[in-house]
Amino acid sequence: KLCGSSAITQTPNCASVRRAGGWAEMQRGRKSSCWAWYILPTPPFLRNGKPAGSAQNRMYELADDEQARAYLSFEADGVNLRDNYIVILTEAARHLEQGVLPARLMGIDAPRLLASAKLFLRIGTEEEDEPVRHVCERVVRALSQPPPTPADPRDASEQAVPDESSDDGEDSPGERCSEEPIAKRLNTSQGGQRHTGSGQL
Repeated sequence: KLCGSSAITQTPNCASVRRAGGWAEMQRGRKSSCWAWYILPTPPFLRNGKPAGSAQNRMYELADDEQARAYLSFEADGVNLRDNYIVILTEAARHLEQGVLPARLMGIDAPRLLASAKLFLRIGTEEEDEPVRHVCERVVRALSQPPPTPADPRDASEQAVPDESSDDGEDSPGERCSEEPIAKRLNTSQGGQRHTGSGQL
């Protein structure tokens, strides 16, 4: 273990997020499956100063800056979490800069994207990690812009990204990702140290 964060120790073991479903979804401009917990880790979600969010969110949260730095430095068994993170945020930034609404791109995980990008923007700046800093800055800047007037009437009901401190978006009532499909995609044959899946995020 590099640290106590399950975002590191239990990240599905895909050789590259480029070959995973999550990257394909982001290329298409719409996240549609469950992978944000461990690809877009965040600081703990707090409500009135107390931990909030689901047990799943707490499993993958990064408790402090040491864990965030460990996340970016993790590379083992063909997994490079920093590279995965940059790939996903690059696609997110591209679509957001082209005017795709956060809610259309990320669904209920738009607050998670913002919270994660803000965290790693600060860490990337402190560590002088220019690729991480730059892509996080692009995402934060794009999410801070007022939403464009939707060309598609179906977009009219999709709101700008809410305050990321409000709650764990992944587990909003009535919109939870099913646990069963996640379990089926994960292969825990390697001693339980890390969930090792096929890479189909």
